[in-house]
Formats: sequence, structure tokens, C-alpha cells
Amino acid sequence: MNRDALLDSSYLVALLDGTDVWHKRARAIAEALDTWSIASVVSDCVINEVASVLARRCRDKGRNAAAVLRELLDRFPPHELTYLYPEIRRMMEPAFSLMAATDGRLSFHDALLGLSAREMGTGLIVTFDLDFTALEWLRVVSKPEDLHPPQGVREGPAPREFPAPAAARWKRKTPEKRSRT
Repeated sequence: MNRDALLDSSYLVALLDGTDVWHKRARAIAEALDTWSIASVVSDCVINEVASVLARRCRDKGRNAAAVLRELLDRFPPHELTYLYPEIRRMMEPAFSLMAATDGRLSFHDALLGLSAREMGTGLIVTFDLDFTALEWLRVVSKPEDLHPPQGVREGPAPREFPAPAAARWKRKTPEKRSRT
């Protein structure tokens, strides 16, 4: 397993929305990720969910969403994202199977994220969605203490090996440290 952590939408929304009930905990997790030098992996489907939730919250509170969406793009530029949508055709059936195996606890995007984590060899997911605990190959990080020690990732089934051309599709970046709000 590598030292990357997938970031889920529930965590990112809490991190970016200072009024979110989980905001304080999300900031503490962000600091722990930096302390342990764990790289963040953010996918296109997660950013799409985060943008939708933040825009809706702005609308509901009578605020303009443009500044919040601009900040989201600035903090997570498209060239730093991991793109999962191109993999949907190949992963649709396994994602549906995983949804069924969890009795529908996992949404399609969550199943896609979980399967992608396994294929990338990423054993951590930062989320406040505890439905991910159904996936034995992922360790859910929902509080800073869950990162201690970082090598304690549960080993699950071996990640599926990609042929060379497909492996190049998984784009993993170690983002430079950004200020946390």
C-alpha cells in the first residue's frame, strides 16, 4: 500500500465550509495528513459532488456561490485531479456488484471510489461516511487519531494490475501544501 489517502466529498465539504458540523475535525485531519506526509488523492467525481453541495449551501444561505466555486478550483485544479469518469465503462459492473454486496449502503460514486482505491493501492479514505467501513481493503479516516500510525493500513486483496496504457490513466499528484480554511 502506498502513503496516499483518497479524500471523499463529506470530508472536503466539511473542510471547505466553516459552518459544517464536521469542520473543526476536518481541519484537524488536514493537519494530521500534513504531519504524516500523506498525499491527498482527489477524484473528479468527488470534486463534482463537493461543488454541487457547496453551491447548494450558498444558495440556501443567500450567498453567491461563484467565490466558493472559484476557491474550489484554485485549491484543486483540474490537472491535479485523479480522473475516474473515464473508467466508468470498465468499472460499472463491478461497482454495481459492490453496491449489491453492501445491500445498497454504498452509492455508485462511493463504490467507484472504493474500487479505484483498491486498484491504485490506496489503503486510506478520509471521509465522514462510515459506509466505507464495509470495504475490507480500506481504512476509514474520520478523525486525526485514525492516521496513527500511518503504516497500520489493513491489507486487503491485492490491487488489480493494469496493463501499461491503463496504468498511465491514474494520475496521482502530491499537492503542494495549501492553506487550510
